[in-house]
Amino acid sequence: MKTKRSLVVLDDRAVLVDGIVTVAQYSFPELRVTASAETLARVSAVARPGRAGGPSDEQHVLVVGGSWLGELPTCRPIQAALTSGASVVALVDAHSPCDLYALRASGVSVFVCTSEGMNELLRGIERAFDRQAYLSPDSENLFSKPARIAPRISPRERQIALLYLSENDFTVDDVAGMLRISSQTVRSHLARLRSHFTAAGFSVRNRLELRQALVEIGMLDSAQGAPTAAVHHQPPALQGEPRFRYAGESALHSSKVG
Repeated sequence: MKTKRSLVVLDDRAVLVDGIVTVAQYSFPELRVTASAETLARVSAVARPGRAGGPSDEQHVLVVGGSWLGELPTCRPIQAALTSGASVVALVDAHSPCDLYALRASGVSVFVCTSEGMNELLRGIERAFDRQAYLSPDSENLFSKPARIAPRISPRERQIALLYLSENDFTVDDVAGMLRISSQTVRSHLARLRSHFTAAGFSVRNRLELRQALVEIGMLDSAQGAPTAAVHHQPPALQGEPRFRYAGESALHSSKVG
């Protein structure tokens, strides 16, 4: 009996998902390609246990990237699919905040970088269906990079960084007004923060790179990386206590001490 094969694409980048689905359907006409969490639930429920050399009437491969990748180690449907014999192709890149070794420990055996194009991804998908481990050239380089240690950051530096690099794109003067400190004090803390990251091997030459460094160490959510239309409408000095809560903090407290 011919084995049925299905591919599930899980990524929050719609353009990338559309491209993968289109190319996969063209390259593998017999392949059933979908991109939905509902399909993942079905796969995790009905996929058969993977036994080497054992008979199976259906094979499943999940292509996982974007925010789904960070959730993979604790995502129950994906873990259930892996346990049931499905294979996962992890779409990674140099700025992925997730731990590649943790992904491998979770059962992922195929890694492809988004920078390498569709041909490399198709090669990874083929290896996944063959139940073979595979590292694309660029992803192999990511594994060979020495792990960088997150620098020590003081509570005040953390507070200023989270405001300055939030989705609201506050200016130095905005942050100074909210914390009731001088703009020069804010600049000094940001300069010290950049020196910490530079010493730890991070490139933080501008605001975007500093934001990415905070995402990489898990201090800033990647969803906060882009500005949104929902910005403050009152001058910072009139807003009073900032309306933010961050992980590990009950609230941002004002202080006159720099």
